[in-house]
Amino acid sequence: MVQTQPTKLPVLKNKLYVVLFLLGLSGVKSFAQQNFFNVPSSDITEKKKIFFQQQFNLFANSIASNTTLCYGLGNEFEIGLNVLGVTYGFDKRKFICNSKNEQPIYPSIGLNLQKQLFELNNYSLAMGGQLLHTFKPGEWEYYLFINNKYELKKTKLIAGFYAGNNNYFGTEPRFSNGMKTFGVQVGIEYEIIHEKLFLQADFISGRTPMSNLILGGAYKLSNHWIISSGFQIPNSKKTSSSGLIVELTFV
Repeated sequence: MVQTQPTKLPVLKNKLYVVLFLLGLSGVKSFAQQNFFNVPSSDITEKKKIFFQQQFNLFANSIASNTTLCYGLGNEFEIGLNVLGVTYGFDKRKFICNSKNEQPIYPSIGLNLQKQLFELNNYSLAMGGQLLHTFKPGEWEYYLFINNKYELKKTKLIAGFYAGNNNYFGTEPRFSNGMKTFGVQVGIEYEIIHEKLFLQADFISGRTPMSNLILGGAYKLSNHWIISSGFQIPNSKKTSSSGLIVELTFV
């Protein structure tokens, strides 16, 4: 997950229609992958197993790196490390750091936690978050979420709420009506080829740099390696950018 720079803006309402259309696809449980692109899928790393994901966000003037490492503790609980927003600017030919006066702040490093609270048949409820330091004295950022997950024959659906401070999300509203306390996040994964090829999409509400619709897919290279790619469509041209996202995942 990474903060981005301005670009062109599709209408938010139209993107919601796209998400709802994808959620309507009729749909075997998919492979474990902690994020679709930005929205957590709420798959918990198995006990004593490791999850690793490297994401690159490629934009017109920059490329950003986001790294996630998780370890399964058992009892549907995981803990891990994030290094987010390591950004290289092509025009300035150097790594970019946002100061506390240019919220959100990046890069940052810190812990992630996630716990499944409840499971019944194809439904589960999980909560988690990240606590990160921004490499600036006294500057911390956090992201919290609670997700409902429902798995059909070929489809995984995620719907939940998120919250976080301005150092993580910036000062813009988390929801379209101007609400800055919390927002909505939605994700979908649909199996195209059995245990091999998957359609993926996720959406984060609001007008923050994290508020985007991402459409893409994932391909399972082997039992442990997955490659994913998607195109990011921003909610607001003032805070985010369109661009290409590539992920390499080990499970």
